[in-house]
Amino acid sequence: MADKAEKEAEAKKAKHAKEVAKASKKWSDAAAAAIPPKDFFCTTRGAEFSAYDAEGLPTHAAAKPPPAPAASNEGGSAEGAPSAATPAEPEPLAKSALKKLQKALEKQGKDHEKVIAEAAAAGLTVEAYVETLAAALAVLQASE
Repeated sequence: MADKAEKEAEAKKAKHAKEVAKASKKWSDAAAAAIPPKDFFCTTRGAEFSAYDAEGLPTHAAAKPPPAPAASNEGGSAEGAPSAATPAEPEPLAKSALKKLQKALEKQGKDHEKVIAEAAAAGLTVEAYVETLAAALAVLQASE
């Protein structure tokens, strides 16, 4: 009898863990999809890019910091060396990178429309819908 009770308890615990994992994934997917496509790259990967087009697609990589000046062994400044390093110009993104980013932006647009529809079906704003999912996840996690 103890074995049967233990197995039932383990099965119940495993079922609860699956419910928590499912709720966690639903919340994280909805939170990510709640970002409007125009703001997607700026919000999630803003440090990587310096310019965006009207749709929010990155067009230029962020400028790389200039290399640090080499230290002089003679204790004085090197003659003819610039006094301060000039920052590098941002570089336009390669066509292959733009294509990958465009595909990711299109996916974000579809995901965003899906979360808007789910929120509307629940009679909530997107933000309230994501908060509701977070609250439901917290309740499940607390009942472990």
